[in-house]
Amino acid sequence: MEPASPARSPGSKRQSSAAAIAKAALTEFIFPPCSLVATYPAACKGSQCKPTTFQAACKGSQCKPTTFQAACKGSQCKPTTFQAACKGSQCKVPPQIMNISSDVTVNEGSSVTLLCLAIGRPEPTVTWRHLSVKEGQGFVSEDEYLEISDIKRDQSGEYECSALNDVAAPDVRKVKITVNYPPYISKAKNTGVSVGQKGILSCEASAVPMAEFQWFKEDTRLATGLDGVRIENKGRMSTLTFFNVSEKDYGNYTCVATNKLGNTNASITLYEISPSSAVAGPGAVIDGVNSASRALACLWLSGTLLAHFFIKF
Repeated sequence: MEPASPARSPGSKRQSSAAAIAKAALTEFIFPPCSLVATYPAACKGSQCKPTTFQAACKGSQCKPTTFQAACKGSQCKPTTFQAACKGSQCKVPPQIMNISSDVTVNEGSSVTLLCLAIGRPEPTVTWRHLSVKEGQGFVSEDEYLEISDIKRDQSGEYECSALNDVAAPDVRKVKITVNYPPYISKAKNTGVSVGQKGILSCEASAVPMAEFQWFKEDTRLATGLDGVRIENKGRMSTLTFFNVSEKDYGNYTCVATNKLGNTNASITLYEISPSSAVAGPGAVIDGVNSASRALACLWLSGTLLAHFFIKF
């Protein structure tokens, strides 16, 4: 599969501009201008340790320590997390995804737009990647907006947004796209069986949402329990089982697969074969090769017994 390529629409620039304004406002709120960041002591209770302090100085820059935790184990008290480092007039903050699109379900052929808004110092690079493809083919785009026009069923799955700068490990979030499409029958095979044996017709269909199945012979819809047949639907597969095939069972059958987007059908034939050519399978009790082998074995045993009789008498 070729990597999905973002399709840029006339509204893309306006969306990017709006995202930039929103991100700037969010950054000002989280990282306000400061001249000195307060001292954070490490609190110790019930242990013997000295408080630890950490000072981060900001002059003319926008920075704020975001997390400071202290953990005491035994006689040692150590600050465990401090996610802001200030050097001179520059404040570095790890990337953080603040807003991302929710999971979405669309019909095949629709357009999809996903948003991933991230902040940090320096400003993080945002990358979208399709995870539900072969390794090395998942790159999509480097942009806060991911736009997919005329989406196909093989573009469904998980999309990963990654925000990265040089301060810490990337912040990663995922969004799932579900693509609905009408059924298509991927597997249907004619079956031969002899009279009196068990016969099975099968029909496999791919669809999202999952297809519902119906079986027909000519214009008559079949149902479990009627005329000695059973219909079983499991996931993508439907089977029509004949427990004791008779002459009237031979002929053409139609498998119909349906979901809310459409339907499709396939014609499947149950045909007669002679017992000697029956293929071993569910319910088959005659095997031509094994029958011949048993006959030869009987002839050999009879000859052996007869020779033994002449030698003895």
